[in-house]
Amino acid sequence: AEDAVGEAAADGVSPIVAVSQDVDSMSAVLALAGRYPGQVLPGLGIHPCTVTERGFDRLAPDLALLSERAADVAVIGETGLDYKWATSEQQQAEQLRVLELHFATAARHHKPVNLHSRRCLRQTLEHAVAFHRDTGLAVQMHWFTE
Repeated sequence: AEDAVGEAAADGVSPIVAVSQDVDSMSAVLALAGRYPGQVLPGLGIHPCTVTERGFDRLAPDLALLSERAADVAVIGETGLDYKWATSEQQQAEQLRVLELHFATAARHHKPVNLHSRRCLRQTLEHAVAFHRDTGLAVQMHWFTE
């Protein structure tokens, strides 16, 4: 990460938004942003694949750090829906629950959202549009078809 920040700065790319996917990467992103204030903008979130891999019941540390530090970041995310790996209704429902928690956190702190989608573009877009309609806040989205 340090090399990438240096290379980006040398090429005139700044700032960089660094997003996270779990509690460990949230801590790393916050530390990186602390070392490069104004150059690295932190984003805190729980990737949908993390939700599926660990299950909602094991996300308490991640959700706690997100809640505690949301006011200090530039963006909430990465979050979203990924139905490539969430194949059961329960897994998909857990991803949606976490996505809704991210949207609520973003709204409470007036932050934009970094959104991921794979194999569920329509559902993800519907949630993104509703979030923007209800809050006026931005959503940056990327998606995969495979």
